[in-house]
Amino acid sequence: MRYNKVFSAAIALCAIAFFTMGSAPSASASTPTPVTITAVFDFSTFPNVSGTFTTSGALTITGPATMHVQGLLQWPLLLILMVFALIAWLR
Repeated sequence: MRYNKVFSAAIALCAIAFFTMGSAPSASASTPTPVTITAVFDFSTFPNVSGTFTTSGALTITGPATMHVQGLLQWPLLLILMVFALIAWLR
Protein backbone atom coordinates (compact mmCIF):
# COMPACT_ATOMS: atom_id res chain seq x y z
CA MET A 1 0.00 0.00 0.00
CA ARG A 2 2.86 2.37 0.83
CA TYR A 3 4.48 1.78 -2.58
CA ASN A 4 1.25 2.70 -4.34
CA LYS A 5 1.24 6.10 -2.60
CA VAL A 6 4.88 6.73 -3.50
CA PHE A 7 4.29 5.62 -7.07
CA SER A 8 1.18 7.80 -7.37
CA ALA A 9 3.06 10.79 -5.95
CA ALA A 10 5.89 10.27 -8.44
CA ILE A 11 3.45 10.10 -11.35
CA ALA A 12 1.68 13.24 -10.11
CA LEU A 13 4.98 15.16 -9.84
CA CYS A 14 6.03 14.07 -13.33
CA ALA A 15 2.67 15.12 -14.76
CA ILE A 16 2.85 18.52 -13.05
CA ALA A 17 6.42 19.05 -14.32
CA PHE A 18 5.44 17.99 -17.84
CA PHE A 19 2.50 20.38 -18.09
CA THR A 20 4.21 23.36 -16.44
CA MET A 21 7.31 23.35 -18.64
CA GLY A 22 7.16 25.77 -21.54
CA SER A 23 8.71 25.24 -24.91
CA ALA A 24 12.28 26.45 -25.35
CA PRO A 25 12.81 29.26 -27.87
CA SER A 26 14.52 28.32 -31.10
CA ALA A 27 18.23 29.15 -31.26
CA SER A 28 18.32 29.49 -35.03
CA ALA A 29 18.10 32.93 -36.59
CA SER A 30 15.60 33.61 -39.32
CA THR A 31 18.22 35.08 -41.67
CA PRO A 32 21.85 34.10 -41.09
CA THR A 33 24.38 36.92 -41.04
CA PRO A 34 27.87 36.01 -42.27
CA VAL A 35 30.95 36.78 -40.20
CA THR A 36 34.27 37.73 -41.80
CA ILE A 37 37.51 37.20 -39.84
CA THR A 38 40.65 38.98 -41.01
CA ALA A 39 44.02 38.38 -39.33
CA VAL A 40 47.38 40.01 -39.99
CA PHE A 41 50.54 38.31 -38.69
CA ASP A 42 54.20 39.33 -38.66
CA PHE A 43 56.21 36.24 -39.67
CA SER A 44 59.60 37.74 -38.83
CA THR A 45 59.51 35.97 -35.44
CA PHE A 46 58.58 32.53 -36.87
CA PRO A 47 57.60 29.99 -35.39
CA ASN A 48 55.94 32.17 -32.70
CA VAL A 49 54.17 34.91 -34.62
CA SER A 50 51.87 37.62 -33.35
CA GLY A 51 49.44 40.01 -34.96
CA THR A 52 45.90 41.31 -34.81
CA PHE A 53 42.49 40.07 -35.88
CA THR A 54 39.24 41.82 -36.79
CA THR A 55 35.79 40.35 -37.25
CA SER A 56 32.93 42.04 -39.05
CA GLY A 57 29.35 41.12 -39.80
CA ALA A 58 27.22 39.68 -37.02
CA LEU A 59 30.17 40.17 -34.63
CA THR A 60 32.46 43.17 -34.33
CA ILE A 61 35.57 42.19 -32.37
CA THR A 62 39.22 43.22 -32.64
CA GLY A 63 42.21 42.16 -30.61
CA PRO A 64 45.68 40.65 -30.46
CA ALA A 65 46.37 37.18 -31.84
CA THR A 66 49.30 34.81 -31.43
CA MET A 67 50.13 31.69 -33.42
CA HIS A 68 52.61 29.05 -32.33
CA VAL A 69 53.68 26.93 -35.32
CA GLN A 70 55.23 24.00 -33.54
CA GLY A 71 53.43 20.82 -34.56
CA LEU A 72 53.01 21.73 -38.22
CA LEU A 73 56.67 21.08 -39.02
CA GLN A 74 56.56 17.58 -37.52
CA TRP A 75 53.84 16.22 -39.87
CA PRO A 76 56.02 15.74 -42.98
CA LEU A 77 58.63 13.83 -40.97
CA LEU A 78 55.94 11.66 -39.37
CA LEU A 79 54.40 10.95 -42.78
CA ILE A 80 57.78 9.91 -44.23
CA LEU A 81 58.42 7.58 -41.28
CA MET A 82 54.98 6.02 -41.68
CA VAL A 83 55.61 5.37 -45.40
CA PHE A 84 58.95 3.73 -44.61
CA ALA A 85 57.33 1.60 -41.89
CA LEU A 86 54.59 0.53 -44.33
CA ILE A 87 57.17 -0.42 -46.98
CA ALA A 88 59.18 -2.42 -44.44
CA TRP A 89 56.03 -4.19 -43.22
CA LEU A 90 54.97 -5.10 -46.77
CA ARG A 91 58.32 -6.74 -47.58
